[in-house]
Amino acid sequence: MEKLIKSIMVGFIGAFLLFSIFVVPSLAQEDVFKFISIAPLSGPAAGWGIPANRSYQYIFDDYMKKGGLLVGGKRYKFELIQYDNKYQTSETMTLLNKAIFGDKVKFLSVMGQHNCVVAAPICETNKIIHLAFASGGEELTNPKFSFTYRMMNSNSIGPILYYPELMKQFGVKTIALVNPDDEGGYTTAKVDKRIAGVLDPSPNIIAEEYYVRGTQDFTPVILRVMAKKPDLIDMGISSPGDTGLFLKQLGEAGYTGLHMNSASIVTTDVVWKAAGKYAKGHFVIGAFAEPPTPEYEAFTKRYLKDFGGTAVPILSYDGYECVKALLMAIEKANTFDSTVVNDTLGNLSWTSLFGPARWMGKEKILGYGINRSFSHPYPMSRIGEGGKVEKWMLKDLPLEK
Repeated sequence: MEKLIKSIMVGFIGAFLLFSIFVVPSLAQEDVFKFISIAPLSGPAAGWGIPANRSYQYIFDDYMKKGGLLVGGKRYKFELIQYDNKYQTSETMTLLNKAIFGDKVKFLSVMGQHNCVVAAPICETNKIIHLAFASGGEELTNPKFSFTYRMMNSNSIGPILYYPELMKQFGVKTIALVNPDDEGGYTTAKVDKRIAGVLDPSPNIIAEEYYVRGTQDFTPVILRVMAKKPDLIDMGISSPGDTGLFLKQLGEAGYTGLHMNSASIVTTDVVWKAAGKYAKGHFVIGAFAEPPTPEYEAFTKRYLKDFGGTAVPILSYDGYECVKALLMAIEKANTFDSTVVNDTLGNLSWTSLFGPARWMGKEKILGYGINRSFSHPYPMSRIGEGGKVEKWMLKDLPLEK
């Protein structure tokens, strides 16, 4: 009996070793494309980070329907690694080092202008293609950071396209700027003042206020702003949660003028949930009231079916398209060499959910000196009942040859 048991054990061990020889290496050698997202998954900015990651997974799922990412004659599966930076620069730096030197990825996304600005030089030095979910201006998009691609509108687009329209249609002459007390807020205000100064006629910036992200009581800021009696309050780069709470307290204080986010892609139903009726009429950039393409409409239905809500977070479309552009560039370059992919991606134009898409930046009014900022027709819409998007205008920055 003992000999029989030993014989069975020897046979089992032999079979296991044989299985290991033939099976384990094939698992270890499975071809996987790793992409890391460093974004807020908790806190007031989670309304950006979570939808962004969902959009990345969508494009990876869509590529898997085709068999995966085709490079060098091989098909690669996808692994989306999600890190929570809590929208803080210190967390971002820790996670960025982990991604580059621990996970050893060459392609990643970082969210938050203040986070992306500090990530850009590190990504440039290490030749990491950095998809930056941030607005901002030349401090992020410039020839020194050729590996950094802005995934959303720069904070110049809103003022360039829509300050003149608000002045013409609503008689706006005075504007108050309200932004978070960080790099993103300072840069946004700087850009707004520069654009206002070159417009003809030029609106008068009569107030410039800053607050700490996550503030629960905006009363001091609101009272100072209302004392100046602005025609328009521009909340610039404020997050959906901060925007909604500010609007609620602003409305309760009796303000009846216009208000907008000229730089931030806010999630309209999140704003409505916080502000209720006081969000009605709020101007938001990037939100389409009507689908610009059938593909956009299909994406919208897909997202709402999967995650519910009354509106798709606007940046979900941007996230999907910019990661799609990256995958297109990798396949076109037929390599994972980030330097070669960078050259291909920077010159890419493609058909997007929005229609024709490209990278902008060299236009004179922007002055970035390099085409690294996602460009497509930008709507300025208004928040309607229940957080739904109401159509107002659709404009685009003309291509300069």
